Amino acid sequence: MTDYENSIRVMIDLFGRDYQFALSTDKNNIPSSRYVDTYFDGESFYVVTYGLSKKAAEIADNPNVSLCCSRMTFIGYHTEIRPNEGYVKCPEFWEKEYNQKYVRLWQTMKPETPVEEALLVNNIGMFAICTESENGFDYWIAGLYQGGEVPEGLKLYSFPESRWAVFSAKGSMPEALQTLNTYVWQEWFPNEGQKFQANGMATLEVYSAGDPQSPDYECGIWVPVKKI
Repeated sequence: MTDYENSIRVMIDLFGRDYQFALSTDKNNIPSSRYVDTYFDGESFYVVTYGLSKKAAEIADNPNVSLCCSRMTFIGYHTEIRPNEGYVKCPEFWEKEYNQKYVRLWQTMKPETPVEEALLVNNIGMFAICTESENGFDYWIAGLYQGGEVPEGLKLYSFPESRWAVFSAKGSMPEALQTLNTYVWQEWFPNEGQKFQANGMATLEVYSAGDPQSPDYECGIWVPVKKI
């Protein structure tokens, strides 16, 4: 498989299979990082992984190729959390307002309300969003918005067109994601991350399908960035 073919494979993983993201770690199970741009040439989508693809510079320099998805729009619901309480309050929010609140829906997969219908249609729960707020951050449980009515109790959030620093890890939740989050902000950002600045005031958490308690469960953090 060529590097370019690999970028197409990543595109298929990202957009064509229930929003499951292709995530990876290195052979020592250390979180990997890479830079991903998504392009549209008028006919096809291309996801270019900078750490793997030699085609990246050629595509990026092509004036006829534009960055697709001027906005990525998500639908979900959120709560405000203080910064020093995130590693406790975020898992509590998932358990109370997602797992327990919609336990009947997860057992039957038969929605009875507009909100439950929206949860299934938009795959709410495949993503989480962290956005800055006055007293800390707003934490969203979200899905990629498919259009249509936004029921009362749900809201939309859009990310701008962006380049993304993509990080991934493998392990049971929430420990794997929290370890990854600490790595991003305490190790990557003060070092390699200084080459970039945030594009907006939010980050994206990405979850795969499967058992979140499995040691093989995959999750990721996407940080929208732009070069300084």
